[in-house]
Order: sequence, then C-alpha cells, then structure tokens
Amino acid sequence: MNRIDEGLRSRGWRFLAILTLPAALAVGLVGCDLDKLLDVGDPEVASPESVRDPSALSVVVAGAIRDFTFAYSGTGSIGGGGANDPLIMLSGLLSDELRHYGTFPTRQEIDRRAIPTTAPNATSDNGTISDAYHNLHRARRAAELGELLFEAADAGNTRDRSIISSLAGFSYVLFGEIYCEGVPYSAIALDGTVTFGAPSTRAETFGLAIERFDRAKAIAQAAQNADALNLAKVGKARALLNQGNFAAAASEVADVPDAFVYYIEHSTNSTSENNGVFAYSLLSGRYGVPDGPEAGVGLDWTIDPRTPVLVNPRDPFDTTLPFYLGPGKYPDRTTPVVLADGKEARLIRAEAALEAGDAIGFLTHLNAARALDGMTQLTEADIPADAAGRQDLLFAERGYAMWLTAHRLGDLRRMIRQYGRSPANVFPSGEFFRDGLQYGSDVNFPIFVDENNNPNFTGCLNRNP
Repeated sequence: MNRIDEGLRSRGWRFLAILTLPAALAVGLVGCDLDKLLDVGDPEVASPESVRDPSALSVVVAGAIRDFTFAYSGTGSIGGGGANDPLIMLSGLLSDELRHYGTFPTRQEIDRRAIPTTAPNATSDNGTISDAYHNLHRARRAAELGELLFEAADAGNTRDRSIISSLAGFSYVLFGEIYCEGVPYSAIALDGTVTFGAPSTRAETFGLAIERFDRAKAIAQAAQNADALNLAKVGKARALLNQGNFAAAASEVADVPDAFVYYIEHSTNSTSENNGVFAYSLLSGRYGVPDGPEAGVGLDWTIDPRTPVLVNPRDPFDTTLPFYLGPGKYPDRTTPVVLADGKEARLIRAEAALEAGDAIGFLTHLNAARALDGMTQLTEADIPADAAGRQDLLFAERGYAMWLTAHRLGDLRRMIRQYGRSPANVFPSGEFFRDGLQYGSDVNFPIFVDENNNPNFTGCLNRNP
C-alpha cells in the first residue's frame, strides 16, 4: 500500500519556499531591521527553477498527487456546497450509483441524464461540471509536467517517477470513461509554450493512457518497485478493457497479487484534502443512494455487504424529501479511496475468461475477488447458463466490488458498446423520482464551455457510449 507523507503532500508546490521562511526570519531578527523582516518572498510558490533541481522532485510528485486526488475524490468545501464535486460523485450521479438529495438544479440535470449543451459548439455551461473538467485537466497537466521535470533533471528511475506517469495514465482513462469523444489535450512546455490540443477520439484517449502506463511500467521495473509496477499494470489493463482487448488486459494483470492496493489518501490537513465523497454525502446530505435499482434499472445498492447504505443517518439537504440513504463506504474526512487493486485485477481476468468461454476460469476469478471482501463463494450452480445472465453477473460483481471508485459509468457505457445492451436497459430511464420530470438520454458528460477558448476545438465528436 502507498503511504505518502501527509505534511509534504499538503504543501505540494509550496513546500520548498516555506522551508526557507524560518531562516529568513532569523536573519531579520538578528539584524533588528524591521523593514527587512517584513520584506519576504511569496511563500506560496516554488519557482520553476527550484523544482527542476533533483532534490526538489519530491515536491513535484506531491503536487501531482494532490491535483489528482482533488479531481478524483477530493473537495474544496467543508459542507459540500459546490466547490469541486469530485469525479467519483459526478460519475456516480450520472450512472445508477448515486441520487440527488440536494437543491442544486445543475446536479439534478446530471442525475436526470439531461445536461444542457446550449453553449457554443454544443458545450455545456452547467456549473457543477465546470470544476470537474478543469481539475481533471490540471491533474493530467501536473503529472505530465512532473514527467518533463524528471526528464530535464536526468533524475533516473524511481518509484515516484513511475507513480506520476501512472497518474497521467489514469487521467486519460477517466476522460475516456466519463466524457464524450472530442476532448482536446493541450500542453504547456517547460519554457511556457502552449500547444492547443485537437479533439481526440476514444481510441486516441485510451492510447495516450496506455503510453503513460507503459512508461510507468518501464520506470518501475528499472526501479524494482513492485507497488508502482502493479499500479501501472492495473491501469493499463483498465484502458485495454475499454478498448475491448480482453485477453491483453488479463495478461497484463496475470501476476498482480490479490493483496495489492494503491490508495488515494485523504486527511484533515486542509479542506482540499478531505474525502469529497464523505463531504458531499454523509456530511452534507447532498448526494445519497437510490432506494433500490434507480428507475427499476441497474443494481440495488442496499442489499450487498460491499455497498453499505445507512438509513437516515441525517436529514437530506433538501428537507422536502422524505428520507435519506447515505453511502457508508467513506465514513469520515480521512477515509482513503482505492484507485487500483488486486481485486480489480481479478475482475478483469474474470471478464477475459467469460469472453473466452472459460466458465471455470470465470468462476475462479470472481470467487478470488469476492474472497478479498469476505464474501461467500459462488458455485457452478450460481453461474447463469446464458451469455446475458453471465454478463449481468459480471457487471454486478464489478459494481458491488468497486462501488464509488469511478468505475461504474465506464462499465455502463461498455455494456452498451461492447455487449449490445440498449441505453434504456442500462441507464435509469423514464420517470425521474422527483419534481414530475423525465430522464434524458445522456450516457456521458459533455465538454465544458471554457474549452471554446481552444482554437482547435470543435465540440464533442459524438455523444455515443
């Protein structure tokens, strides 16, 4: 398991400059020059020159981890008031994992699968998705900047260098699973030169992810670090799964240990380091769990031990609603979130076995994943005889095992794209549970309106699953 020094991570890019502050104050006090005492540099920023030094690369890594954490599962608000809804929450809201128990109409648009795209180039000005789009790009940029700085410093192969390449890879995976095709990936060189990205297809996005994971694997192998290597392997396998390359995905994770876990960690060092799933659910009651399969479609999260649901642990934020079901998976601000683990590796291998017609292998890998959660073992009698039934079992196991880790939306899209399901049989459809409204037809997120500042941008290439 990864363990990152909390103090270093909380300071991120600011850490180096803050270290110099006590010395500066000491000099001023000795000389009794009050003007000089007050004449200090900005302690909030580490200069580009300072972080190019190999001794400062740990700060670069801390900054990249912080930015990814903030986008994936963090929050900028003590009470979940709208300052950065993390991707776990938003993707869960668009899928069937979560329900809108608050009052923000922009969140209700997401829950209803009806996000307006009336801005130029059919983009959206839905304010709730603004921070999520920006923050995921910031996470991607921070990781890729780190890669450039490691290269410029000729710092060699280390665990940390591999980790930030994997985080860059996961940022592309999340773009590919959550957003429409057409997201551009702009870049800024170390000299500040900006290169505007062009709209990218799904294949290009997952291809970029695989490139980063391959780089991370090579670095981890050279550094002889098993955790970093396993993180890159699971990430690459996830990207391959999205491409429909099941056998290659299974091969990638064939030797990942069941006990492997890479956590995204949270703390109380600052609001931005709090667990955002907790902040937006149990703390504020704005997001909760459906009371059964949402709109009669999908999974019932209230019936499985892997998806603990708390009945009325607090009032819903919208007190006109009659009850509140809260996700109990993340009970406080510091609860860590799994990014990749051996359980996911087993589920990837189970899917590849299913695709290959290997019923015994399918059952073996499902049971290995279930054992990691303390679940009873399935028997051959539990495996449906028909292909559709086996697929349902697979995605149920994936849903329960990886609940609220930003996997579900990508899985629902794959059920349509790779398994021939109809959107209405996968996503909640028909009558919405409140205000007399209907569900829309969204199966992914549109691109936020600010991307129109990119001269190469032309909008989503499509809104297909």
